[in-house]
Amino acid sequence: MHEGQPEAATVDISLRAVTLRLDKSVEALEFEQIEGRFDAGARATASASRRSGFGFVTGDGIRWPQGDLSVAWRAAATAAT
Repeated sequence: MHEGQPEAATVDISLRAVTLRLDKSVEALEFEQIEGRFDAGARATASASRRSGFGFVTGDGIRWPQGDLSVAWRAAATAAT
């Protein structure tokens, strides 16, 4: 929190028997298991997102091994007028 506003959040998930439909026109995705940690943070000029230990097992039993991913970006500087 900064001046009463949230700057970051962390969510740990461990889900079982998940069905995910991205659109009515495509077949649903089925997962036996999805787990990992999701972190996100934002400030006035920069943001970041991180996935830690994220992995899943599909409904067909295919295992995507747990891994990490981080992304950060900064707002472009604006010219003074």
